[in-house]
Amino acid sequence: MTKVSDNNTRFFIESSQRTAEIASVLQQLKIYHFTFLERFNNGEVIYFSNNANWVRDYFDKELYRTSQFDTATPEFQNFDYVIWPEDSTLDVYKYARDHYDSHHGITLVRKLPNSVRYFFFSTTQDLAIVKQIYVNNLEALERFASFFEQEAKQEIQAASKFFKTPEKKVQKQHGTKVDKGLLNRFYEETKLDFPNEIFMPAFGLVKISPQEWRCFAYLSKHYTTPEIAEKLGLSVRTIETHLNNLKNKLGCFRKTELFELALRFKYMFN
Repeated sequence: MTKVSDNNTRFFIESSQRTAEIASVLQQLKIYHFTFLERFNNGEVIYFSNNANWVRDYFDKELYRTSQFDTATPEFQNFDYVIWPEDSTLDVYKYARDHYDSHHGITLVRKLPNSVRYFFFSTTQDLAIVKQIYVNNLEALERFASFFEQEAKQEIQAASKFFKTPEKKVQKQHGTKVDKGLLNRFYEETKLDFPNEIFMPAFGLVKISPQEWRCFAYLSKHYTTPEIAEKLGLSVRTIETHLNNLKNKLGCFRKTELFELALRFKYMFN
């Protein structure tokens, strides 16, 4: 069962305004509902949504009891992402559909040393095409997940400060695909700072220098070692050293393995 105090619930409801501000950029991808859940190994949870009423209903009506993600042993914790079942009779899905017009959802999963983070995205019933957008633009959703972690850091750490920015109204948009201009704008508005360290399940927290991140970024875009050296104004030997350091830190034996790993982090580099 979810362990949440009344004070924490109030904090989650208050934080929905800040969450709505951060998540408003998702409207460019025709995504109107966003929720963040972090479940720690000890059973404690952090729960944010861009809709305060949903947060209140989730706990007051005990919808978490039927959530497949919010249990002591979540069945999806080792997945990368999960497409929601369209006609699920579980209360949490049915209530979201009937009361919040929350349909066609997907959940991204990130496993950390002491917790699992879930990022829930959904849209309105009339936009079934958005499921194709999810699958074709997973790196955009991964990018937003990192953007949210960056922008909501204080809330995620249970800081005492509440953000009181007004919630932006959602306007429905129709169409069958994401406009390239809107997608480019989405990337512009979700700029990410390179983290000092990343969590790798096999190695734990791994420290990555800014220069190593830059090499990693160019590698993900298919640049050769000499081309990366030219881009960064460094010698080929220096770039090779950075790439070798990355291979050692990330457990890659060959450059091709490092390249494949770089593609997994491509969402950070646009």
